[in-house]
Amino acid sequence: MSFAKSERDYPEGKYTHTECKWCGCSYIGPKHENACKKCNDTLQRMGGFADLFGKGEENKMTDNVNNPAHYASGGIECIEAIKASMTHEAFLGYLKGNIQKYIWRHEKKINPAEDLKKARWYMNRLVDEVEVSHREMLAKFD
Repeated sequence: MSFAKSERDYPEGKYTHTECKWCGCSYIGPKHENACKKCNDTLQRMGGFADLFGKGEENKMTDNVNNPAHYASGGIECIEAIKASMTHEAFLGYLKGNIQKYIWRHEKKINPAEDLKKARWYMNRLVDEVEVSHREMLAKFD
């Protein structure tokens, strides 16, 4: 499936055959594009590439990894609500699954380092949860 324009839409060879960084679909477009028309339209609705790659990218990546605004609602982080809804063992499994998910798909992203940082964030959270439960277990024996 292709959402590409034809080569005749790009005179003087200012086009390239490439794979969309978002969906993997092959398309023809200007050499500076990163996404096919379908994904680009979606990105524009989300604020466009400027928001993703504009000024302050490092700060934006850190926020997207450590404290994404779309994960908080009503003063509570989504992960805390998930934790409250699960047993301790289930929550550890949830963290492990997210680590695997972000590592699995990072190479298909425009910014693969961000997914690796997210995997690291979940790994750090898993380590913290295991350390807390270990301390609590040891405290029972004191």
